[in-house]
Amino acid sequence: MIQGSAYGKYLAAAISLLIGYQDAVHAGNDVPPLTPAQQSLLKGTLERELAPLVKGARVFEGQSKDFPLKVSVSPDRRITLELGAEAGPHAEEELEDYQTRLYNRVMFNADKLGEGSNVDFLYGGRTIEYYSKRQPPQQEQDSSKPSREANQAEAVMVSPSHGYYYHHTLLKWTTQRPERNGIIEDFLTPAYARELAFWLSRRSGVETVIPRSYSDEVHEESAHAWSAMGARYHLKRVLPDNQEIWNSDSSKVNGLVEYRQDIKSRPLLANYINAAAAIHLHTNATDDDPAANGTRVIYHTGRIPDEQLANSVVCSMGEIIRATESYASFRVPAKAAFRSDLAENALANMPSVLVEMGFHTNVGDAAALKDAVFRTASMKGVEKGYRLFTEGKKCEPFTLTKVVDDPVPLGTFIPVDAHYEGNPEFEATLVTEYVECPDDMQCWTAEIPFDKRPSPVRFFIDCGSSPAPREHRMQVKIIDTDNVDTGWEPYTVSCPGNRDRNARSAFNERTYVAPVGDLIGIP
Repeated sequence: MIQGSAYGKYLAAAISLLIGYQDAVHAGNDVPPLTPAQQSLLKGTLERELAPLVKGARVFEGQSKDFPLKVSVSPDRRITLELGAEAGPHAEEELEDYQTRLYNRVMFNADKLGEGSNVDFLYGGRTIEYYSKRQPPQQEQDSSKPSREANQAEAVMVSPSHGYYYHHTLLKWTTQRPERNGIIEDFLTPAYARELAFWLSRRSGVETVIPRSYSDEVHEESAHAWSAMGARYHLKRVLPDNQEIWNSDSSKVNGLVEYRQDIKSRPLLANYINAAAAIHLHTNATDDDPAANGTRVIYHTGRIPDEQLANSVVCSMGEIIRATESYASFRVPAKAAFRSDLAENALANMPSVLVEMGFHTNVGDAAALKDAVFRTASMKGVEKGYRLFTEGKKCEPFTLTKVVDDPVPLGTFIPVDAHYEGNPEFEATLVTEYVECPDDMQCWTAEIPFDKRPSPVRFFIDCGSSPAPREHRMQVKIIDTDNVDTGWEPYTVSCPGNRDRNARSAFNERTYVAPVGDLIGIP
């Protein structure tokens, strides 16, 4: 029941059944180019900031001198780090973690001039592909591998990063990431994978394959729970005859052979099951810049479907995370970034993205990463981004573009159409209220839930039985089930006056009489 006066106190809602979905593609966000002065400033800053990370670094076997680092910055914010030809043969495996350290340092400084930068690595003027042993992505499934039934939807491979592995130099089992701010990435990501799997099942209706175990039973070799182990060991147990997945040819340098096999096992599993997509869940880290924060989504350089998926995911994550009151200012970039040196994306034969939920080396991000509210919001965003990608829809802001009342009343009711853009998650709620309440009225705010409908949303204002014409200044917004809000949009209702509350009116070939004092839904 909504309280009000005999004049203008009733609001009823009906949702139009017009079909009007728009064809859409994925959003593209233009990034302003850097000026020559900004290019020069950023180049000098990066040379200074990266120098301590290069001096004395010995990353690959046989490295006898420092990397001959050269930095270049283009107007389109593409930053190139030249590491020298000697590093090329080692780029595929041995340099990945080191390059991630350089990458994070570059992005932390580049983002101070605005978002949208990307980083390329070169080795004697050549890209990683020149030196890589990786096979190019398959365009079609290998017929020698098992395939799904024709009527069965392809699964999405969701990989929670890391877990224990055996270090062949230290001769012990160790985690792949150290503890920072109360978080060990290896043990945090499985909860995010489970959350994402839940929403992919509920909202996208797809099966999920997770390469790590959730069992509390003990892995005998390590004496740790199976749930704490890297994917490599679980896949060895469940696919013992498929050594190409978990026992791949990997560099033994620094005792990290099983570490590298674990990284490779995730995309290799995705290829083996012919997954529809691969989503790799990580938390980010940089001890060099503790202030670095926010989400990043990364795809493999030059892969258009991967880029589309990544941009849809980062856009949807930003929408839902920032719709959560505690995280309204959480940093999520407008565009995804690309890299060519990450095996998880490079080895995948399907659209593949790496999602860094936040920096566990940042105090604020670490608190968010441990919060179940943030976990749910961020994984709802990943799921929505994947769903929009598969449906060919654009991720765009949820907004009201116009609100128009119909000059032809239906009895005492004035139809109002709220036109929206975006992709709200239903059930949604329409909220409308007076902007200015006349002295002779009692005014109200109405909240009306409604199920899935295309734009526009039609609702009705009851003008009551006023004898004289009158205009009312009002406002309306729509809030979806994930709390994504269009924001208020003003509109005016013109009530004609001289309306008989008992007059019958036709709508959609059905007749109704507005009950007095009730909030009603009109079919």
